[in-house]
Amino acid sequence: MLKANRSSGRMRDEDEKLAVLRSAVAVGDEQLERGEGAAYTPELLNQITQKALANARNGKTVSADVTS
Repeated sequence: MLKANRSSGRMRDEDEKLAVLRSAVAVGDEQLERGEGAAYTPELLNQITQKALANARNGKTVSADVTS
């Protein structure tokens, strides 16, 4: 019985994570529809990477949206 409870708990956790992901995707889709997107280019990737490295050096915490 304990094993079944753990399994259902993990499934519930995964369902919650999936719901959060779907919500984030919906927000992104809405932003793109409004023309708020940016082309994903090597230059943009470099900017994102440099900002992430600087934030890490400065001890800035990473959003749960990125680490979950």
